[in-house]
Order: sequence, then C-alpha cells, then structure tokens
Amino acid sequence: MLVLTLTSCRRKAVRVTDEEAMPVQTVIDAQAKLDATLYISAFPPDFIAAARASYELTEGVTLEEFLTNSYIVPAAENCETNYGKGFGCEYLVHAILEYPAEENERDFAKYIDYNVIDYDMDVTKIQKSVKAVGTLNSWGDDAEDSDSATYVLIQIDGVWYLHPMYFLTVY
Repeated sequence: MLVLTLTSCRRKAVRVTDEEAMPVQTVIDAQAKLDATLYISAFPPDFIAAARASYELTEGVTLEEFLTNSYIVPAAENCETNYGKGFGCEYLVHAILEYPAEENERDFAKYIDYNVIDYDMDVTKIQKSVKAVGTLNSWGDDAEDSDSATYVLIQIDGVWYLHPMYFLTVY
C-alpha cells in the first residue's frame, strides 16, 4: 500500500504542478496538516455528500471525525513507524494520459463503493478524465522508498477530483 503523508524539513518535497493531478497534492497536504476537510476537498462533492450521510449513520460521527481518528492520524503514525521521524512524501508526475470519454460509462457507471453504499456515480457530469502516471517518493530518518503510482482523476464542473475509488485507499 502506498503512503502519502507529512512533508519533511530535512528534504524539500517537489510539489505537483499539473492542474489535473492537483488533487493528489491536496491529499499529501491534507495528511501533512492532519486536515480531514482538506482531504475531503480532493473528491467529488456528490460522493462526499453520500459519504457524510453514510458515516454519520453507521459510525455515529462526522465524516471529518471518522477520517481524522480512523485514517489520517493512524496513517501518520504508521509512516513514522515505517520511515522514522521527519517523514515526507512527494508525487512526481511523469505523464497525464487521456482517459477516453467513451470509456467513462463502461468503467465508471458500474463503480460500486463498498465504503459508501448509497453512491452511484453520475458519469454524465464527468467532463474529462485522465490518468496521472508518476513516482511516489517517501522518506524519513530511518528509510526511504520509491514506488510507481497511477491515479485516475475526473473533471466535474471545471474542477479536478480524485476518482472516489481512492477514498480511504490513497495512502
């Protein structure tokens, strides 16, 4: 499993600058700040609305509380355990590949989210979809690692988002 998290003072992380891939940087920044609201902003609003309803009903807490306590903080602790203090992460984008619009219906319309059961993706809202292909570098005082990483991003109402399949699985 790939880990996106805190930016180290010891090594300067390269920031994502490609407009389409900015949601990946948003998730990295959210983890560094332990900010669930920022993390949520990387995903489509209709998915987040369904996630809010689902987690508030099943977990009895807000989506932000759930993310912070069950996902973001444990991920930060896991990174420190695996890499040591001074953990940092960067995503280097090598290519942005077109995801053909005609494949949206085939690949996304039947998308089933096992965490947010009451969500059906409306593929007619997707203006454009791409795959960001790159390298994820992670480091700390004790270890470092590089892995290839590909993310599907979708544009809705002119804004780029990570596909909901990455919710709770980005890092």
